[in-house]
Amino acid sequence: MSKISTIRESLFGNRDKITSERYFVTIFFFTLAILISFRCIFHIVSTLSLNSAILTGAVAILFFVLYYFVRYHKYLLVPKAIITIGGYVFLDLAFYFQSLSRGPVLFLIVIFAALVIWVWRGKYLLIYMMFYFLNLLFLFYLDYTTAEQLVNYPNQKVRSVHIFVSFFSYAFVLILLLYLIKTEFLRLKRKAVNSDRLKSAFLANMSHEIRTPMNGILGFSDLLKNPNLTGEIKEEYIEIIEKSGYRMLGVINDIVDMSKLEAGLVQLDFKESNITKQLEYVYKFFKPEVEAKGLTLSCENLDAEEQIIIKTDREKLFAILINLVKNAIKYSKQGTIKFGYNLKGDFVNFYVQDTGIGVAKDRQQAIFERFVQADIE
Repeated sequence: MSKISTIRESLFGNRDKITSERYFVTIFFFTLAILISFRCIFHIVSTLSLNSAILTGAVAILFFVLYYFVRYHKYLLVPKAIITIGGYVFLDLAFYFQSLSRGPVLFLIVIFAALVIWVWRGKYLLIYMMFYFLNLLFLFYLDYTTAEQLVNYPNQKVRSVHIFVSFFSYAFVLILLLYLIKTEFLRLKRKAVNSDRLKSAFLANMSHEIRTPMNGILGFSDLLKNPNLTGEIKEEYIEIIEKSGYRMLGVINDIVDMSKLEAGLVQLDFKESNITKQLEYVYKFFKPEVEAKGLTLSCENLDAEEQIIIKTDREKLFAILINLVKNAIKYSKQGTIKFGYNLKGDFVNFYVQDTGIGVAKDRQQAIFERFVQADIE
């Protein structure tokens, strides 16, 4: 992660882990607080009225406080209401004390409408927008009746500079709003497109998961028809068929529990597992298929005298090994497929090697995404 990305995540949160609404409001109020702070400094330096400087400083502090609550607290409804109502009140006061429509606050009032539209939905949006337009009528009535008494600029040059600086900062905020809306729209559009592609990848992945145990059930059921089989071999084939059936049931359960995966509620079932026996089963399961394709299959740890027992989620480890070997068979036209493990300190490293087409370097990271294959961009 770049330094800029790190700073952005620190200030505004992880965009993928919070709602776009909260992310947007956080950026908006942080930016606005900074800009209004500069305006407060400008008021002091340009010797405008003390009331304007105090009011501008108070608004900046308010926005910093609201930024803090939106950024570091999970709830959003109350801060949004405070933001909206407080925004109306402070903007009305600023409008009154900064020369009404002859001052720059009118620009900010227009931008504030965009914020209200963004953060509210349904009946709340209707209520706040009705209040917004009623408030506008009140402000222009105030401007119409009291404008002559509230012109606080010492001369036209000061007013021009003030208007320019304010308009520049407010235009920056408006452009920022439009940019965030545009990027969010494009992000959601890409997400929708990727969702369709992932559905196809998911179906391909699930069919891949289901075909493996089905091939085991059908293949070894067919081998059982051979009348010359010994009782020991028949028992071995029946055991493989039984395990394939359980494997099929596990895949179906995984599909049913997909909502748990999306919600991050999948739990690991840690049990003691004999690695040698798992590798032996994988070897016996795929040996007929590999030989039928003219390949050579070898497991380098089957003859190991030492039995390695580890505590792991047995089914998930088994699924990983099955998928890796299955892919090796699928994408290898000739040569050898070998798999096994090696010990490195307290760790067990599993590996699958084949003479197939491999995975391009620029796609090696992508295959670790859910339901994504190397040939799916």
